[in-house]
Amino acid sequence: MKQDIKIGVIGGDTRLLATAHSLARDGFRVNCYGVPKIKGKYNGYKICNTLEDAVRGAKAVVVGVPYSADGKWLNCPPKDYAISVKALLCNMTSGQLLLGGRFDAGIFEAAEKHSVKAIDYFASEELTVLNAIPTAEGAVEIAIKELDISLRDARILITGFGRVAKVLAYTLKGLGCDVTVSCRKKSEGAWCRVYGYGFMPLETLGDKVDGYDVIFNTVPAPIFTRDLLCNTDAVIIDLASVPGGVDTDAALELGVKVIRALSLPGKVAPRTAGEIIAGSVCDILTEEGML
Repeated sequence: MKQDIKIGVIGGDTRLLATAHSLARDGFRVNCYGVPKIKGKYNGYKICNTLEDAVRGAKAVVVGVPYSADGKWLNCPPKDYAISVKALLCNMTSGQLLLGGRFDAGIFEAAEKHSVKAIDYFASEELTVLNAIPTAEGAVEIAIKELDISLRDARILITGFGRVAKVLAYTLKGLGCDVTVSCRKKSEGAWCRVYGYGFMPLETLGDKVDGYDVIFNTVPAPIFTRDLLCNTDAVIIDLASVPGGVDTDAALELGVKVIRALSLPGKVAPRTAGEIIAGSVCDILTEEGML
C-alpha cells in the first residue's frame, strides 16, 4: 500500500517540490528537507527540521536534477540550505534507494560504499521524452521574447536531432516556422525530409549559418566557433548541457546574442516536470519490487 511507503525528498528546485506534491497526492507518505519554500501552491507532504528525519525509514530518497553541480553538494535552494552528498549518504541505511537526475560515476561509487542503490531517473527514456516538451515550450517562449518579428515564417536552424530537438522542430513547424535541422546522422536527415524540415549534415554547416532568425543548439560540443559566428546575426539559444555548443567569448566580441537556456522545465512548467519525475519514481519503485 502506498500509504505505508515513506519517500524522502531532499533539495532540488521547484520541480522537486512539485514531485513531492504529486507523490503525496498519489498516496505516499512524503517527508521533505531542503526544498524551496513556496506557500500554498504545493501541499500534502511534511517539511522536516532535519535531514535525518526526512531520510529515516524511507524506502527511497529523491534528489533533484542535476543532483549536484560539483559532485559534493546537493542541488538546493540558494542560501537556504547546504547539504553535502556525504551527509545525505551517511544518513541513509542499507537497502534504501537513492533516486536523482544526471548521476555521475562518483555518486554511484559513493552510494555503493554505503550499501545504497543509486538509480538515475533521468536515464528513463519516457522521462526524457516527456521532459523535452516543457523544454521546447520554454525555448519557444524565449525566441518569441527575443525576436522583433513573428515566429510564423521565421527561418529557424536547429543543431542536433535528439529528443529535445525533435520535439522543438515539431513544435516550431506547427507554428509555421521554416525549420532546418543540422545533425551528424544522414539517416536522421531522411526523417527530417519526411517531417518537412530542411536538412544539412553537421559537418558541412560551415558558413551556411547566415540568413536564419533564430538558431537553437542542442549539441553539447563546440559547434559554434568564431568562424561560424562571423557568418550569422541570428539569436542563438543554447539548450545544450554544460559546456554548451557556443564560443561565448567570441560571440561577445562579435556582437552575436547568445542565450544559455538550462533547466527550462523547472522554470516554465515546474508542476508538469515534477509530475513527470514522480511518475518515473513510481516506475522505479515498481521495478524494484517495492510497490
